Amino acid sequence: MESTSITHLVQLYVSSENPICDEVAEALLAWGNGRKQTKVQTIPILEDPENVVRLGIFYTPALVINGTLIAGGISSTEDLLQFLPK
Repeated sequence: MESTSITHLVQLYVSSENPICDEVAEALLAWGNGRKQTKVQTIPILEDPENVVRLGIFYTPALVINGTLIAGGISSTEDLLQFLPK
C-alpha cells in the first residue's frame, strides 16, 4: 500500500454572517479535489475560537496554510486562487 504524506494543510475559516464564505469554500474544495498531498478543511470560526484568536483572524473567509494565516477577508474566488500553492 502506497503512503501519501500530506504536504499542505489548507484551512478556510468561515462565518455564516459573511455570504462570500460559501462561494470561496466551494472553490477551495474544488481546488483541493484530487490533490493527494493536500488536506482541505473549512472551519466555522465559532467552532474554533482559540485558533481564530491565536492566528489573528479578524475577517472571513480567512485562509490558513500549514498553520500560518495567509489571508483574511478574501473577497472572491479569484482572490483565493492567488494565495493557494501551485
